[in-house]
Amino acid sequence: MLHAPNGLEELYAGLLRPNPLCPHLPLFQAKARSYRDRWHWLGIRQPAATAE
Repeated sequence: MLHAPNGLEELYAGLLRPNPLCPHLPLFQAKARSYRDRWHWLGIRQPAATAE
């Protein structure tokens, strides 16, 4: 069974986005760069700005 509450569109499109429940942005950016070095077709999305 697969649990994908937000759908699979970004996965199939090769888009990487930070997990909002784990907001350690420098770690995400380092991992995303490493993955993109290996798989050039990946896209990186920045976190959405939060309204305060």
